[in-house]
Amino acid sequence: MGQYKEKASNILFHFDSLWGVGHLVRSARLIEGLADKFNCYAVCGARAQAFIKDTCHATYLPQLLYSEDYSRLYSMDGASVASTLDTRMEICTKTFFQAMPDAVVLEMFPYGRHALWQEVMALLELCREHSVPIYTSLRDIYIYPSAETERAQYIDNIAGILNKFRIKTIIHSDPLFSKQNNALPIELLTHDVDYVFSGYVGRIAAEHEHEHDVIPNVKKVLRVAIGGGRKGVSVYKIALFLLDAVDEFGILYIHESRGLELSDEIKSSMYSKKGKDVRFVEFTPDFAFSPLPFSNCWIVSGGYNSAMDILSLRIPSIIVGLDQEQRIRADLLASKLDHIGTIDIEASPKSVVDTWCSIRKGYNTQSSNTLPLLNGAIVTSDFLEREFDNDSSVYSCVT
Repeated sequence: MGQYKEKASNILFHFDSLWGVGHLVRSARLIEGLADKFNCYAVCGARAQAFIKDTCHATYLPQLLYSEDYSRLYSMDGASVASTLDTRMEICTKTFFQAMPDAVVLEMFPYGRHALWQEVMALLELCREHSVPIYTSLRDIYIYPSAETERAQYIDNIAGILNKFRIKTIIHSDPLFSKQNNALPIELLTHDVDYVFSGYVGRIAAEHEHEHDVIPNVKKVLRVAIGGGRKGVSVYKIALFLLDAVDEFGILYIHESRGLELSDEIKSSMYSKKGKDVRFVEFTPDFAFSPLPFSNCWIVSGGYNSAMDILSLRIPSIIVGLDQEQRIRADLLASKLDHIGTIDIEASPKSVVDTWCSIRKGYNTQSSNTLPLLNGAIVTSDFLEREFDNDSSVYSCVT
């Protein structure tokens, strides 16, 4: 347990990893940024233990997981899903009264968390009963149903929950890159929902982490992060194209997510690359900041957290969007920054090399440290502090 200030406000976070590790990383970084001003509590799935630091009092719930095809839930400890959900609800209720929160922050609810619907609705009812303000933490881009009737019903359901419980939506996006309709569709805004831009939530690199000297006659280092489900494994092919075609690249680090390991056959073929050094390392929450040699180029799939890391490190990067959300994010970042490029997962070797040449040129001609990005954790902390002081003028600096 961390050390808590006697008179600080208490904030309770609720989040889980059912939709990927990104939700854990974003919430953990928010908590880290808020810990100086608030007593932070978290009630979250057991997989979050590797992400939460001792600045937060965390209560871990029995972990539910999706099957590989996302068709069903199962419990990590072998219990029935029904009993696991009941246990989780009991723990959430107990934690609420232990924390006695002045505010509750829910990760991306009610935007799609149907599997935990009863659990989160019970928490919302507790908040309403005890007059506790509720905030939902939403990433920069959210994909809504495209079919007109399905979309309309979905928007009405979200608006109904937001307005019933008077939930404010904190959009973790920077207005420099994104517009409100990347996260909130126009139809939802007609319901007069409350929202605020906080800026991106990522780790801010120390100065020495993105400063480097170009050392002559030293092979460049290429790194690729494999994520995004089984489909994400294909990203490694893009890195191989670059490794094969560009003589200056001599070392390739591949960060493998747990459960997405490449086969021994694939690894064997990669190890045999003549004159090239291919190394496999474990994927960790702060993989981009791991104590490995400086990387001259990053290749990522464009999820929220990997995009935040390459923004923070400010080095040449290629984003290979695996789905609609990631492709939109890749295009937004690449449109503003010359040292970030985007390619399709089916791109030809020539296209990959052309993209590298373009972003390398862009990096060499552009000042990489002048981007006026908001620090999402700091802005969120300031926003909540002013909320507790009933200072409505906070909206003017972030919307």
